[in-house]
Amino acid sequence: MIFLVVNAPMQKGIIQLGQSCNSLEMTGSGNTMGVPDPDIFMMYSPGTGHAGRSVQTCAAPCVTVHGRMAAILSAALICFLLLCSGQAAALTGRDTIIWSPNITLNENSDGYYEFSNFFVLDQDRVVWKNIWSERKVDQPVWTETIYLLNITTGTTRAIARAPDAAHKGTLFPPLSLSRDLVAYTELGANNIFLFNISEGKEYPLTHDGSFDSLDEARENYYPSLDGDRIVWSKKKPYTKGYDYDIVIQNLTTGEQREVCTAKGDQVDPRISGTTVVWTDKRDGSGAGDIYLSDLETGTEKPVCTARGLQSRPDISGNTVVWQDSREGGPAIYMHNMTTGTETRISDQLSVSYGPLIAGNVIAWTEYSALDQRDEPSKWIEVYDLQSGTREHLNVTASSPWLLDLDGNRILYCADNDDKTREEGYLHLFIIDIPEETRVPILPSLTPQTGNQTSPGDTLPSSATTHPAPVTVVVPVIGCTVLVFWIGNTRKR
Repeated sequence: MIFLVVNAPMQKGIIQLGQSCNSLEMTGSGNTMGVPDPDIFMMYSPGTGHAGRSVQTCAAPCVTVHGRMAAILSAALICFLLLCSGQAAALTGRDTIIWSPNITLNENSDGYYEFSNFFVLDQDRVVWKNIWSERKVDQPVWTETIYLLNITTGTTRAIARAPDAAHKGTLFPPLSLSRDLVAYTELGANNIFLFNISEGKEYPLTHDGSFDSLDEARENYYPSLDGDRIVWSKKKPYTKGYDYDIVIQNLTTGEQREVCTAKGDQVDPRISGTTVVWTDKRDGSGAGDIYLSDLETGTEKPVCTARGLQSRPDISGNTVVWQDSREGGPAIYMHNMTTGTETRISDQLSVSYGPLIAGNVIAWTEYSALDQRDEPSKWIEVYDLQSGTREHLNVTASSPWLLDLDGNRILYCADNDDKTREEGYLHLFIIDIPEETRVPILPSLTPQTGNQTSPGDTLPSSATTHPAPVTVVVPVIGCTVLVFWIGNTRKR
């Protein structure tokens, strides 16, 4: 909750900011004849996750501040909260710059547009999809390319293209990368393909995809790799419900079996070890719940069936995370499979989305719920499972956007920075961890310049590293901060 504390002659009270920006309600201990010449202070109580910041209110009559004054108060509150949002402790680590001539963002050309998206990180490799298209309404020329970057050697190569002899339809996200394999879907053919990095060859994983008609389409989507196993969603017209089910295949033995065939759609699966999680729509409400299946025991159970939409699950070890809208705006929750406990780990005053988990690290992108700008200022939040602490990612870039997470390494882009996708750059933040479990720091390479707007096969790229800046954090003592003085306020 957010409050303004009023200190006026003959009257003291607390102003509470409601949902509307047109007026502010004040409860005070004085009479109802107005608040002459008050001193107004601001207090901030951000809810759970910030211990020691709280406000006590008193039951009393109500005075409303309207119009221009309310706008001033609202603007001041938003500015104050944006400052407060940066007061979390900062992670220590190293920010690594990655460059490739095939990472791009061009939305300003008159004749075409081009951008890179759907980035995935695994060990020293990054894959992503490039889209290039003419700005034409009728039959534009378009090209889609999936690229693979080896961070250690600094080389980029194309591993799949559409349209070409192998792929007539668009290359549909998400991409999945694990060890030596990349998985992706061709829309239209509705089949999943695997690219073996060591062999440099592509193989079809499924052969039953088709699009004869909407009523008879056989579809394979949402691949997720973990070692030599892959899970995905399969839509089969010959099943009773004609909906998406979860399927798994062992790539070593070739064995394929169904994981879940419940009514409604089961989509967006993720696999970690012997556990598969997914978004489940069996209740028919149009929302979604989170379910899991233990592959060893064959046991299926719900993880979360709260009201609202639960989606975008991810799993690592015995922890499941997901995006949850039970309280309106999206928040981040986690479930401990060992203890059965569920915990909200994102801030009450933030809009949080796109959670990822790897080992003991959970990360997501968020921004202040009070930031009403068209492009709110974002940051990346990191939760440490071992310590149970939540911190901001300590980077200089403004509005960083989380792309992927691999152990203690966070891949992100910062298109408002001086190292943007438009110039071919990504960022890789390596979190400091104990020496015995530390991931080796990537080698420094000499950066190159330039970019290209058409796909290439094997292209050089590079990476540079620089230490993360020191963040100076000003603590809020108690919870009171002086903001401004307002005089001559009258009852309306």
